Amino acid sequence: MFGPAFAVAGASVEARDAGAASGTLSAALQTGNAAGVPLLGVLFFAPLRDAAGQARADMFVEAFRSFSWFTIGGLVVVALVAQAMPRRVAGYAEAG
Repeated sequence: MFGPAFAVAGASVEARDAGAASGTLSAALQTGNAAGVPLLGVLFFAPLRDAAGQARADMFVEAFRSFSWFTIGGLVVVALVAQAMPRRVAGYAEAG
């Protein structure tokens, strides 16, 4: 997903601005990763916060079951975004 997204985002960038655009995209990707991991951790461990220190296997199973819906929803969003992306990027040579 990231490769095509970088190609689409960089297709309209002037050659003189390519370095700045690449750095901006990389920083945005790293920021998303840095914010996403804690967010997913909060979503997974939220059902366990009422446990008052008692971690039981059934509580983790329920947390995983609840978290699975967030994962499925995220995959659906990624699939929809991937379908909305252009199939070809103007200015890129066709692989032959």
